Amino acid sequence: MAVVNVAEYAVLATNANGGIQIPLGTPLTTYDVAVGSSATAGPILNLTTKMVRMNTDVSCTSNNVTATDARMAANQTEYWGVPGPGFMISVITSP
Repeated sequence: MAVVNVAEYAVLATNANGGIQIPLGTPLTTYDVAVGSSATAGPILNLTTKMVRMNTDVSCTSNNVTATDARMAANQTEYWGVPGPGFMISVITSP
């Protein structure tokens, strides 16, 4: 089964200027969202999630946490900032 693996992070490492660099520590949670011909949504992100790491094993389009469509190629990894509570990851097959 094709999936997007999602890892949620609450703590971010920053540089001296406050710029976000990378997630810090272990993820709050990890889970897979199935990729298919119709959109599939994962659970609502944790209230403390600040960034998500998404890794896909197939080409897909993600309605990501910034509410924009982002195409991901097979075996691609993306990091997205979470603007606030109430967001979730939704994915669908993409050519």
